[in-house]
Amino acid sequence: MRSSGQAAYLEPSELAWLPTHNVIAEKENEAVSPTPQEVHSLSNFDPAERLDAWKDALCETFTELLPETVYDDPFSGLIETVDCAGIRISRITADAQRVHRGNQEIERARSDLIYLNVHVGGSGRVLHQFGTTELSVGDCVLVDPSQPYVLEFGSSFRQLCVQLPAWSLRERIQVPLELALGKRLSLVNRSGKVLRSALELMLTEASTDVQTNTAHADLFMHVLNHSIIEALRPSTPDSEQNRASSQLIARLRQYLASEFRNDDISPASAADRLGCSVRNIHKICRNEGTTFGKLLLDARLSAVARILASGQRTKISELAFDCGFNDISHFNKVFRARFGESPTAFRSRRN
Repeated sequence: MRSSGQAAYLEPSELAWLPTHNVIAEKENEAVSPTPQEVHSLSNFDPAERLDAWKDALCETFTELLPETVYDDPFSGLIETVDCAGIRISRITADAQRVHRGNQEIERARSDLIYLNVHVGGSGRVLHQFGTTELSVGDCVLVDPSQPYVLEFGSSFRQLCVQLPAWSLRERIQVPLELALGKRLSLVNRSGKVLRSALELMLTEASTDVQTNTAHADLFMHVLNHSIIEALRPSTPDSEQNRASSQLIARLRQYLASEFRNDDISPASAADRLGCSVRNIHKICRNEGTTFGKLLLDARLSAVARILASGQRTKISELAFDCGFNDISHFNKVFRARFGESPTAFRSRRN
């Protein structure tokens, strides 16, 4: 298999936690490098033992997770963690991988946290109950470990994970938490720059007195609330245009939910049904951080999941074909990626 392009991993604290990447930081001396209080490194493990050691590190630092490697090369990874008034912030530096949080992991280890994943190197995506969120440098996403999800990284990456108590987050934000989950936030737009500064304060002062830590943690939660509100607002100042765009994406989702069984479904057929151009279809998908193909896949997978959970005894292969999947092997793969377990296990747990 092709190489993962492994990076040379430095010793703890030699790399900035918030990077010098020019998308986020303009000057190298702006880099923030706190002293970690916990470190999990794979450098001393035999290559054959590293994936198991990585699983242990993820479970100890976060919650029950199931990682799998993408390439055959020896796997490398590093997790460094600091604490700021009870808010733990971990920096993950690792090779390409998929990390599953399925129903089995959820049952073994419940969590009362919400994770804010801040992408600071490479690219990746999160597959969650509301769809798929693509991440590039400067993007953030809130992930709920009480629900299944998958993290996918196709190459070496760096990410900060801010562990937030769910009860505190629900109290602090002025919108229902469910609206914010899976929504892509940014560290580079207007409110995102303030969020980045608040995060820097927590990282910089993580080893100082408790009172200072508490003040900075409170500030961070306050700014996060405003960043979430900003992310949920329409993206352009033209309210009529935004209203039309929101209505169009809602109509597109409805169209896909009713026509997903159709083998001929396409952006062109959707545009014809909705009375718009193919270009508009691609534009509203891009504004949502997704594609037509991913929305269609989500509609098909959601339909399969609903039927499986309803207790119908239809053969899974027949159900997959009926819902628009032409390759049962591909269906099993994407279903497991979305829900963290096989269709058979998914049905048996709900019946």
